Amino acid sequence: MRLTVLAWCLYPVVWILAEGTGTISSNGEAIFYTVLDVIAKTGFGFIITTAKRNTLKQVQAAGFKLLNTEAAFLEKLETAVKGVAAAVGVVNGSSGL
Repeated sequence: MRLTVLAWCLYPVVWILAEGTGTISSNGEAIFYTVLDVIAKTGFGFIITTAKRNTLKQVQAAGFKLLNTEAAFLEKLETAVKGVAAAVGVVNGSSGL
């Protein structure tokens, strides 16, 4: 995941070096963008296809905090998460791919 984020952060750097300052040539710019595209797109695809689907309780246990912790809100949120998971065909953490 860090490699994908790094690739996303390097796009503006390549633009500054190519268009902003003229430090690298057009061919160099095309090569950099091609390498960044391959890293970012394959990395992001890998992240999406291998992501573990967590329940709300697992997400909270991992340290994520919710601003609204009222019981009724949490119940509605859990129901919504389960509904979305059912709609996309996720069963027991597996998408069936």
